Amino acid sequence: MNVWVLCLATIFIALYVDAGSHLNQKARTRRAEPRSPRKSAIHNKRSYHKNRSHDPNNNSTDIQEKIKMVRLLVYDSKFMAMSTHSIEFPDYIDANLQITADGGCGIPYTYMSKNDLTAIDLLQNNKTSILFSQATVDNSCDDYPLQAKDPKCGRALLIGEWFKVEPGTQNYKFGKESLFKKVPGFADLDEDEYDVGKLSIRHVLVRGDDGKEQELPLDEYMNYPPLIEE
Repeated sequence: MNVWVLCLATIFIALYVDAGSHLNQKARTRRAEPRSPRKSAIHNKRSYHKNRSHDPNNNSTDIQEKIKMVRLLVYDSKFMAMSTHSIEFPDYIDANLQITADGGCGIPYTYMSKNDLTAIDLLQNNKTSILFSQATVDNSCDDYPLQAKDPKCGRALLIGEWFKVEPGTQNYKFGKESLFKKVPGFADLDEDEYDVGKLSIRHVLVRGDDGKEQELPLDEYMNYPPLIEE
């Protein structure tokens, strides 16, 4: 598990550094343009941190707030890091960024090419760990200020098995519509070369303020009310 988490964390650190460089360049060329934060009907960017607050007198409330934070993070994330058992390099782990959408249900879906490294690995062994980081969603970690590796910058790990969703099913329609809404450019791709996939979640973990991972009750995570934007 430590190797998987280290591999995923390395990807997000690289992504965070690259994003920071891009934002700095954009700021230099467009100083006069005001920045408008992404608006949502369900939260503002600080709620990632607010929902991590610990109530020592009410463990049930503490768990519910963390579940809410993870559901918000999975809902808002456009990218996630997936780790898989490598076919090309046996006994090692592959890690790859994938575009994702959950449609508000808490279950991540992907639209993945059959030739994708991750897709090929999953055909042999469909077990995967998926990392979501607040650093890929907005700039609130910087605004606090925090860094992507700071414990107060939201991070969640979903562990389970990945499955291809069969075309023509309601599950397929839901997943595809959710993904295409988030990434309209998917409509330009050859659908014969791409598959809709989803995670069958076995474990949900969130990073605490002390940096340790805490497992959350799976049934409570799955039964959390769907998140829908206006």
